[in-house]
Amino acid sequence: MQIVDLEKLLNSNSILEFPEIENAILRFGHGDCHDLTFSLNEIYHFKMIAIVSKSGLPIHSCVLIADNLTLDAYGINTIKTTLNRYNKICLDNIEEEAEIKYINEEYIANFALLLDEPEDVINDFQPILNYLNLNLNSLVKS
Repeated sequence: MQIVDLEKLLNSNSILEFPEIENAILRFGHGDCHDLTFSLNEIYHFKMIAIVSKSGLPIHSCVLIADNLTLDAYGINTIKTTLNRYNKICLDNIEEEAEIKYINEEYIANFALLLDEPEDVINDFQPILNYLNLNLNSLVKS
């Protein structure tokens, strides 16, 4: 599986060509990440992690598509890259370091807003999946 970090795309002028991807990154990278994680787990049964502050505040969540690879609004990255991205946000906003926490369905359900059905959330995430050329059904089977 190849790493594809969409932060570079988001920070470039090229993002202007992909407004639906920009919207999905901003929505699921900074707001509805827990809904996305919940939905990906609900439908595809991926393992989940949360990035939490040292005091336990959930900052972000995403799924694992391999032992060391995450899938979230920013594409496919290593756990370390994902942690570093949100550690900066954690330090800037609450002045605490962030850490990885392996989570279950009960944990994520406490933080997901669940205003949309999981299928609708995945549908809204589809522009990112299309850009990554990622078929989740085939990923689950492999």
